[in-house]
Amino acid sequence: MIEALTRGDKIITTGGLIVEIKKVEDTYFMIKMNNETEVRLVKDAVARKYEDEA
Repeated sequence: MIEALTRGDKIITTGGLIVEIKKVEDTYFMIKMNNETEVRLVKDAVARKYEDEA
């Protein structure tokens, strides 16, 4: 599942945050938390892909 994630996918982290992938790196994702904040997330911290339930 982790290998299939690409830029623009939304994920849920093991900490419960819903974030958007901005860039895929070898062991990390660059993620967008809000309009101004981007951070690196280790791939092991991904719980699952977010599927909009609305």
